[in-house]
Amino acid sequence: MTMPLFEKPGTKSRYGASADVMARVIEVAGEMPFTGFLQQRIFQPVGMDSTSHLPPADQQAGMARIYTQNADRGLELVESRINATIDWTPGGSGIVSTVPDYMRLGLMLRNGGELDGVRIFRADTIVQLTTPQIDGVLADRGMEGMGWALGMAVVMEQDRTPTIDRSGDYWWAGYFGTYWAMSPEADLVSVVFSQYEPGPHTDLPFVVDLSSSVAMMGL
Repeated sequence: MTMPLFEKPGTKSRYGASADVMARVIEVAGEMPFTGFLQQRIFQPVGMDSTSHLPPADQQAGMARIYTQNADRGLELVESRINATIDWTPGGSGIVSTVPDYMRLGLMLRNGGELDGVRIFRADTIVQLTTPQIDGVLADRGMEGMGWALGMAVVMEQDRTPTIDRSGDYWWAGYFGTYWAMSPEADLVSVVFSQYEPGPHTDLPFVVDLSSSVAMMGL
């Protein structure tokens, strides 16, 4: 059975399940579950001791609560939507972490793949990882000037983006308001975990503007 593609490869960015497919490829190539691969090859060497795939429901008591905005622009607690049990390990969701752990990941990328004397990636791998492969990412959501690298967004034209940033900055965000960014020109790594779910009454998160502004000023 075959199905037509939405677009010709390399012509347009489309958000989808590519990271989930990648996780399965890693499982086959690495001959181990994806979660074990991440722990062995990235989390443990980087020192991300509080990072893992989503734990069972009886071990989630220490996780942060999630809020959104209601019609009156006030904060409203969101009923947990992260207790679903699945029989496979996704590559595009399901990781839980802390700000200190994610900062270590960002610093490793900033240092060209090395942190505290431990090399995780070759320097040229980081260059490839953060080089735009296609432009137009998130354009369907009103974010112009952005490109897509190998797993993250990259600012291609700073004058066209809706936030204050620099060309070459790379970043990504989780659905529940978790945001990180690296600005090579400003030499700044930022991590903001706001635990804020987008909804019909929310705009672009303020933390994105704040983080981008700090990176732009080089503070």
